[in-house]
Amino acid sequence: MNTATWNVRSLFWSGALNVLHNELSKLGSDVVALQETQLGSGIQKFENFTLFYSRSESKKACIWLRILCKRRIFKICQRL
Repeated sequence: MNTATWNVRSLFWSGALNVLHNELSKLGSDVVALQETQLGSGIQKFENFTLFYSRSESKKACIWLRILCKRRIFKICQRL
């Protein structure tokens, strides 16, 4: 399994998720941890990937978790 990290510096613009999908298809990683996506919480399914994203805030910190998984390991990622 190939893993990677990527600081995308925001996915909060029109067409950003499609650009992300195209670039990650070229990369060839199975699991990618994304930083600075500026997205709320949810699941976004693509042709070959599923993006899990979540945000948690407290008085001390704001925690953002973004994990992109290839379809073949989708069930493993759902358990995370």
